Parts: sequence; C-alpha cells; structure tokens
Amino acid sequence: MKSESSYRAAARAVATLEKSARAEAISFKSQAKAIGKRRQTVSRKYRTGDMLMSEFLAIASQVGADPSAIIADAVNTEKKKMPAAATAGEETRKDNKNGSQQQ
Repeated sequence: MKSESSYRAAARAVATLEKSARAEAISFKSQAKAIGKRRQTVSRKYRTGDMLMSEFLAIASQVGADPSAIIADAVNTEKKKMPAAATAGEETRKDNKNGSQQQ
C-alpha cells in the first residue's frame, strides 16, 4: 500500500476503535487513563485519526476489541478502493520477492 492509503487505513482503524469504545460506553476519560494521557488528547487522536500503536492496543484491550481484526479490516477496505493498476503493481512486486517474475 502507498503511504496515503496506509494513512487512510490507519485512520479507518482508529475510527473503528472509537466506535467500539462508544458502543461499550467507555468514556474518553477512562480511555485517557488507560494510555496515560488527558481526555482532550484522546479526543484529538480520534479526530485526527492518528495514535501510537501502543495507545491503540491499550484502548482496544480496554474495549475488548481485537486490534488485529480492526487493522486487517481497515487495510482490506483500503486495498479494495485502490485502482486496479496500483494493485497489479503490488502483485508483481510480491512475485519478484518470491523469486518468480511475471511478464
């Protein structure tokens, strides 16, 4: 995935985590305590869609969500949005890494 789509996938994962926390009625204050930050910081991280992996894992644990499933879903969703030409290039690179080439 390109950098821009990686950022979108990360932001999607953070948004999904926020939805999970809201569904479990876990306050920003409680989440902030779990990561050692202020409530406003948690709010900002959700608004910007960017947080440290350690923060993501701590909040996911608190929520009872599977962080790897959230991330995998976000990445797969972004891959589906990529143009066919971009994904074709990825397949060629994967094949080259495995020692075979497609022509």
